[in-house]
Amino acid sequence: MLCYGKGGDIYVMYQLNVIDGMGIEGKTRFLNRISQKGWRLTGGNVWCFCWEKGEPEQYAVVPDRYFTLSWTEAGEKGWEHVCTVNKTSYYRAIKGQEQQPLLQQENLDLKEQPQSQFLLVVLLCVSVFYAGKTYLTEQPVLGILYWVSFLMVILHILLRAIMESRDISQIRENGKLQEGSATGYRLQEGFGWVEWVAKIVFLAVVVVKLFLE
Repeated sequence: MLCYGKGGDIYVMYQLNVIDGMGIEGKTRFLNRISQKGWRLTGGNVWCFCWEKGEPEQYAVVPDRYFTLSWTEAGEKGWEHVCTVNKTSYYRAIKGQEQQPLLQQENLDLKEQPQSQFLLVVLLCVSVFYAGKTYLTEQPVLGILYWVSFLMVILHILLRAIMESRDISQIRENGKLQEGSATGYRLQEGFGWVEWVAKIVFLAVVVVKLFLE
């Protein structure tokens, strides 16, 4: 979903945050693809990213849960901090400076393991299991919508864990992040949009269930 507006002489665009569940390479590719269309990232949160019309720029992504890198260190390598969303920092290339890679082995500090997200999936499944059983028994249609939407969210979490594990393994083995396949990228972006729809359906089902009670 894209929302355009104009503030003074500046055109702005608000875009749903569909990249939160992507891997490192997927996030980076997404930002650079939007930027090449003439948009400049100015900020973001868990809901959306804000862009303004501008010249194409280069962006880099650093997941803070896996890497230790200060804004000052990033600046010395030719990058300026734009925003941090859900423990992930987004950087823009500083014009006139040479850019050095931000994701390096010496910065790797796995405070969290990508595989820990699998535990999150288990906990989520257990927490909603009984509610789902009740929905299926009392309201079959709501129950089906409940489980399908929940399944989409779970699949997206699993996909993110797999992509991040792959990206970190590449940095460990090759010292740099390699570009993934176009198919893998489209799959990640597609799941990002599907997850938003699933969240909306999930919340709608809960609200309808409470209303019927």
